Amino acid sequence: MRASAIFTRPLSGGFGFPLGFAVGVVVAVAAVAAGATSHPAGALIAFTVAVAGVAAVTTPGAAVGTAAVCWALDSGFVLGRQGGLVFTGAALQAAVALLMAAVVVAVLARVVRRSGRWGRA
Repeated sequence: MRASAIFTRPLSGGFGFPLGFAVGVVVAVAAVAAGATSHPAGALIAFTVAVAGVAAVTTPGAAVGTAAVCWALDSGFVLGRQGGLVFTGAALQAAVALLMAAVVVAVLARVVRRSGRWGRA
C-alpha cells in the first residue's frame, strides 16, 4: 500500500474526536507551562494549529468537536485559569477562530480527498 493511500479516507469520528481531545489537552498543558496565561494569543494559535491538524485527517464532526474541546480548554485554563469557563470577548473570538479553522480545513481536506490528488507530486 502506498503511504498516500492512508489519507484517501478520513479517520472515523470515533477515533478522530478522541485524538483531537488528546491533542487539545497536550496543547493546553504545554501552553500553560510556557506562560500562555499572560499571552493568550499564543495559546490560541497553538489550539488553532491543533484543530487544523485534526480537521485535515478526520471527519468534519470530529473536527468541530475538537474545536469545542480546544475552546473549552482555552477558556477554562488560559483565559479563566481555574478550569471554569469564561464568556468574554476573547473567549468569543477564540470560539470563532477555532470553529472557522475546523470548518475550512475539513472542507479543504474533503475537496483534496475527492480530487484524488492527495500525495501526488
